[in-house]
Amino acid sequence: MNSMESLLRQPLILALGWALLHFLWQGVLIAILLGSANLLMRKAGAGLRYAAAYAAMLAMLAAGAGTFLWLVFHGEAFGSTPVETLASVLPATLAGGAMAARAVSTQSAFRVEQWLDGHVVWLVCAWAAGVVMLSLRTAGGWIFAQTLKRHGTRPAEPAWQQVLARLANRLGVVRQISLCESTVARVPMVIGWLRPVILLPVSALAGLTPQMMEAILAHELAHIRRHDYLLNMRQTAIETLLFYHPAVWWVGKKIRQERENCCDDLAVAACGDALIYARALTELEQIRGVPLDLAMAATGGSLLARIRRLVGIRQPISNTPSTWLAGIVALLTLSAVWAARPLSINYHARAASSYAGAGLMAAAAQTTSSKTQATEAEGQAADAQADPQPSPRAQSNAAPKDFIGGLATAGYQNLSVDQLIAFKIHGVTPQFVREVEAVGLRHPTPDELVAMRIHDVNPEFVNKLKAGGFSGLSIDQLVSFKIHGVDPARLAEMQKLWGKLSPDQVLTLQIHDVTPEYASQMKGLGMGEPTFDEIVSMKIHDVTPEFARNLKAIGLANLNLDQLVAFKIHGVEPARIAEIQKLGFGTLDADEILSLQIHGVTPEFLRGFKDLGFSKLTLDEALAASIHGVTAEFVKSVRKHGFNNLSMEQIIKLKQFDILPDNSN
Repeated sequence: MNSMESLLRQPLILALGWALLHFLWQGVLIAILLGSANLLMRKAGAGLRYAAAYAAMLAMLAAGAGTFLWLVFHGEAFGSTPVETLASVLPATLAGGAMAARAVSTQSAFRVEQWLDGHVVWLVCAWAAGVVMLSLRTAGGWIFAQTLKRHGTRPAEPAWQQVLARLANRLGVVRQISLCESTVARVPMVIGWLRPVILLPVSALAGLTPQMMEAILAHELAHIRRHDYLLNMRQTAIETLLFYHPAVWWVGKKIRQERENCCDDLAVAACGDALIYARALTELEQIRGVPLDLAMAATGGSLLARIRRLVGIRQPISNTPSTWLAGIVALLTLSAVWAARPLSINYHARAASSYAGAGLMAAAAQTTSSKTQATEAEGQAADAQADPQPSPRAQSNAAPKDFIGGLATAGYQNLSVDQLIAFKIHGVTPQFVREVEAVGLRHPTPDELVAMRIHDVNPEFVNKLKAGGFSGLSIDQLVSFKIHGVDPARLAEMQKLWGKLSPDQVLTLQIHDVTPEYASQMKGLGMGEPTFDEIVSMKIHDVTPEFARNLKAIGLANLNLDQLVAFKIHGVEPARIAEIQKLGFGTLDADEILSLQIHGVTPEFLRGFKDLGFSKLTLDEALAASIHGVTAEFVKSVRKHGFNNLSMEQIIKLKQFDILPDNSN
């Protein structure tokens, strides 16, 4: 046991332990600098914010490693204590507060220091155990990623290979890339750096349109162009070494967010349509599993934030900075607790001086207490000025400038990503919602708003319908009116003919193209006053004024509207009826004409019998002959058997009872 303790208390181990502890305040300081830089770069490009975040991650590694090396080779650094070090780099208010806390609780701090000195080696052991566990997890993810490349994959179709080559050329990617379909991967991803492989899930190929897949491929190629796989492995290694510090994970999250934003920008630039790409991301989310840490997947980062950014929706103000401020204060307090600890391996030599100065520092604490209170009051006032809360009136006035906030003000909270994209694509804005509600359409559903925009149902259209007597229409009825091209101006003419029309009647007239002109012409034929249903029926069956006039010209002046429709249904042609009348049948009534038409008695049929000597053939005989299949050819066949003087009735019976063979064919 003594040999183990001796081993653990080697200078290198002690230096490592104190370097890990000092990284607490160093990591906080770097995170503060990055947060401040992000505030200044809010309107900058994603590439600049990504570079700043990655530089912060490298600075954290350099701070930890540099502190460790300094302790190993020099034994002291940055003054005598961490608190003094903090005082030199932080604002005076924070430094003064830290010194006051040290003065009041010097003895307690020294006890904490003694505890840390006795246990720092075990802190190193705990850190090492955490590093080993995270390293094993990372190695497992890497092995699984390599397995994905080899199992359940096949080369993608040649068409997709061509799309990949075209996009690679557009993005300036010159290295060789393998494109494979995978039955295991849940989302498209890139695996590898020297020989990258893009995996396309079979489910994504089946569920996305070609345009969406092209946008996703462009995103994956952007990762390859930027060497993100290699940079992500380096980032993962740093996060593994500094895993115990929340600021490291916060910076890592920022890196991943901006990395995806950079690739989104490149993908949109390559494909040219941000909305299609945003839609592709939402579709991928439906089939998304848990992404691999070492794989570059298109669904990484905050999906909703990325989609809002792509479609130009302003991001809502986040409360994250205030949360981080609380965490920073907590870490600074922790740093102040071990105020007596110098940045030195020879910490026991400093302990006695801490006891000697305890009384002096306690006295100093009394003189600074009033200053501390004043500093706290000033700090609170500064906080209030730095983070002012807008009045309710100011918030209300600012809301319409924010797409999501304006919609929420209009009563549309908690919209889904699909609904937000649909609103943005089709132009459903808070202003449009207010205009719609102003004309009496109370709180339409999101789908109704989109339908109104798609079919151009606007307040002007609604007001014109109201002026024509059509108020209180539902949104479905309004959309149907627009789809079928209802003209509010022509509705007034229709209602002069029939009086008040229902919405269904208006749609019926519009669907069947019943115009005021057509209705007026049919009413002027002198065949009675057509009802609404009769006019629609005539229009459906193509009963035209010309058709009615032609029938009148051949002596059918007393037809009613139902008979006109029946004539059209059965294909009655006025010219052919006139031919039949000229063959000796005189003026026919409507029922006779329909019977002839139904049974196929044509002018040619009757003329054939006339040529065989049946000059006095009656209408009933002609109908019976047609019904039983007696034709002029059959009559000729009968006469060939010597039956030359038979009447039409006798010939029909020969056919009816199949007495003679039919040689007419």
